[in-house]
Amino acid sequence: MNRLPGHMVVAHVAKRQIDPYEGFAATAAELDIRLTAGSLGLIQKTIRFAMQRPELRRGWCSDLRYCARCMSRRYHSVIYQFGGVPCCLVHGCFMQTMCRSCGASSDYLIKASVLDAPFKCPHCRRSYGNSSASFVHCMPLQPHERAAIFRIFIG
Repeated sequence: MNRLPGHMVVAHVAKRQIDPYEGFAATAAELDIRLTAGSLGLIQKTIRFAMQRPELRRGWCSDLRYCARCMSRRYHSVIYQFGGVPCCLVHGCFMQTMCRSCGASSDYLIKASVLDAPFKCPHCRRSYGNSSASFVHCMPLQPHERAAIFRIFIG
């Protein structure tokens, strides 16, 4: 795979100098929105939507919450971080917070260990998903599945 290592990406998109292995929260105070959007080829509105917002922080879970079936399809939504969303909006299964292989939980932060092993536990490097299918062979979420997740966020 031809990509930058996680520690370089974290250092590149952070507004201030940080330890890329400790990471930072995806907030407007910490993340350079313009630089991140430009680096990823996205519009700034998309980056802002995916960030933690102060007005919504009350129900926010600081540990990664995920649906194993979504992770198998290489998908995760910021909406899953809200404690008021107990189940996946696509698959109906309960959100998980611990790795099924090693039992560790992970902080929901932008950090090198997460970027170096996408969709995997940063502690044991095992997949959070139900399978270890490669990125090439995974089936992405369908548009109607993504819409179901987005609808809950906008009300």
